[in-house]
Amino acid sequence: MKQFAFCLSAVSVLSVVGTVNADRIIFDGYGSSVGQLIAGGGGSRFGYGTPIAVDRDIEISGISALTHLFDPTPFNFVVLPFPQPQVLDLSTALYYSDARVFPSDPREQRFIGSWKRSDDFSLTLEAGEQYLIGYFADGFTLIFGNDIAESGNGITSVSNSYCLSCPEVTSDFGRDIAIRLHALPEPSSLLALVAGLGAFYVRQRSPVG
Repeated sequence: MKQFAFCLSAVSVLSVVGTVNADRIIFDGYGSSVGQLIAGGGGSRFGYGTPIAVDRDIEISGISALTHLFDPTPFNFVVLPFPQPQVLDLSTALYYSDARVFPSDPREQRFIGSWKRSDDFSLTLEAGEQYLIGYFADGFTLIFGNDIAESGNGITSVSNSYCLSCPEVTSDFGRDIAIRLHALPEPSSLLALVAGLGAFYVRQRSPVG
């Protein structure tokens, strides 16, 4: 019976570990905003980005952008130092993803959009620095954003966005585009779960006095 109980508990703990292993959103540049469609555009390498400021070292593992696509569209996600010169210098990119093709969104949901997430990567944003985070899309894209400067976990956005595909890197809209930043779970959470499982196993193995 003890072995059976241990197996059930182990399965429960491992289920929790699997949940914790899922990455977490550490910055939400859209918050609870709904339906704030700010622009649409398209063509080869149509791109926008939003500046953020960072007040502590933070390792990120992914970027998401809220858009609506009418056709399957390749995306490249990018992290650049900010400010940029008038002519975008992609050689300064701290991260530039391989193209990832996202499927079209349902046309009846064009005023809602869906989140497109990059593949996993690892990049440390450094305290005191500013970054321009965004994407390029090879196709017609509806862009979402708002006029709120969001803040969370040491990251703050500004209520502005920058055209990355224009002849000059210029601010636009007076709103930041909807982006999210992801991070892996805190190591301490996993260590606590493993330690708890080990302690439970020892108790189950101990003879009853």
